[in-house]
Amino acid sequence: MAGGFPPRRRRTCFTTRLRLRHPRASGRLGCGCGTPGCGCGTEVLRAALLPLAVERLLEGEARRLVPLFEWLGDEAVPRLVARLGLLDRPLAPPARGAAEQLRKHDSARVRLAARAALDGRGTHSSAARVEELASLRAGLRRSAAAAATPEERAALEELAAAFSEKLRDLADRGESAKACYAARRALRR
Repeated sequence: MAGGFPPRRRRTCFTTRLRLRHPRASGRLGCGCGTPGCGCGTEVLRAALLPLAVERLLEGEARRLVPLFEWLGDEAVPRLVARLGLLDRPLAPPARGAAEQLRKHDSARVRLAARAALDGRGTHSSAARVEELASLRAGLRRSAAAAATPEERAALEELAAAFSEKLRDLADRGESAKACYAARRALRR
């Protein structure tokens, strides 16, 4: 076992590196081994694809991108949950299609966020929507504290700041006194 990898994994990493270098690379990019330092480039590829894939997903590319999120794995979960939480209610048709597709995701957090986005119980400025935003912001802060890289931590903290801004907006111009009070209370936490 030269190099510390089993022969099959070594061969997969080697062919993946060749595909990534080849100008007409076809097939699945990245070996998916997840071994730090193997040189196959999956860590870099995942980090580069994650923000772009989340944006494209909510623009209506749901059917083609859901398998990509399964390949990206647990790293994509906090961003997917955050983006679904930040969407205005009721959902626009492209975002509704993405949420429908994400209801079948492997992660329970993503399925729950997609169901909440489709549910419609939390209209734009209701107390239920404020509680949803506050709990998602708290979850993002926990994910940011446990992030592996400083870049991921900064991206998750930026999303948490977007939730704080949305809560401030609801506190300032909420349609009901109950929603305004709930938003102010959530901002103090």
